[in-house]
Amino acid sequence: MRPEEEIITAGKKLLVEGNENRLSIPLKVVGSDQVVPVLFKLESSFTTTSFSLSPDKLDFGTVFRSIGKRIKVLITNNSLLPQKISFIRLPKEISITPSNGCLTFLPKEQISVYFYYKYSIQNYCEERGYFVSKKELILI
Repeated sequence: MRPEEEIITAGKKLLVEGNENRLSIPLKVVGSDQVVPVLFKLESSFTTTSFSLSPDKLDFGTVFRSIGKRIKVLITNNSLLPQKISFIRLPKEISITPSNGCLTFLPKEQISVYFYYKYSIQNYCEERGYFVSKKELILI
């Protein structure tokens, strides 16, 4: 949907001065037997649904088989509304705390989470040509 230019121009007149994210619409209500009309304003705020991550890339560097690494990431809710975020379809070597990557944010809230990387024995075997089953390791 694309608004026509006249609608955009008319809408700019309704923006609250000094805050382009707020809209104020003056309304007048007149009842059937009412002498004096009721004047009021309907106000709304625009907001985003985005999050910010810092750092914005995960680099675990060199990770040895017996040792895992973790990276602290600060997640910020940029919205004026509460939001939920979930990290899904992560590789089996990566886990997230707290709440296993399912988080609820208040408006403008920041939460620190930890991404853990632990090298799995299954990856080690697959890289060396072994097939991993529940009962045994079979050389391919």
